[in-house]
Amino acid sequence: MIAADLVRAGIVLLMLLVQSREWVGLAYVLLFAETTMWAFFEPARGAVIPNIAHGRELLAANTLSSTTWSVTLAVGSALEEPWRWPSAGTASSGKRPVVPDLRKSGAGHALS
Repeated sequence: MIAADLVRAGIVLLMLLVQSREWVGLAYVLLFAETTMWAFFEPARGAVIPNIAHGRELLAANTLSSTTWSVTLAVGSALEEPWRWPSAGTASSGKRPVVPDLRKSGAGHALS
């Protein structure tokens, strides 16, 4: 489980190499690799909780695990805008952004 998570961290750091349109193919390969490693990590994480917590603590441990995941997803999504890729371009720079602008598609309104 720890090895899978460390590999995932390395893969995510490699995603920082994608700085232009020419490297987008690498992003897809890295996303596939990260998702594959997630398939090893997530079941192991779920299986270890009953080994740590017993009885009434198990409900609280599972709740805490699910809540932590949900809060992390919400906070990460909310922080997306300030950390947009500066080299990807904006409407004012005339470049097309590598990362799609979710505000235009309506998908970014889930948290607003």
